[in-house]
Amino acid sequence: MPEMTASTREAARRLGVSDTAIHKAERAGRIAGEPDGQWDTDKTRRRLTETADPPARPWPAARAPRPRPSRV
Repeated sequence: MPEMTASTREAARRLGVSDTAIHKAERAGRIAGEPDGQWDTDKTRRRLTETADPPARPWPAARAPRPRPSRV
């Protein structure tokens, strides 16, 4: 059975995001509440994950340590 909540703030709390993030994603068409106004948190979590933008710049690859100059 889906986990439903009637409040946008409660859905945001359960998803671990701000209610502003929920409103922005809804305005962008990434997510939508149910026809009765409730939020299916499982479905919303899936949609947020599926429609997430990749980072603008990938994380830098791990660099090999620089060789230290040898003391002679």
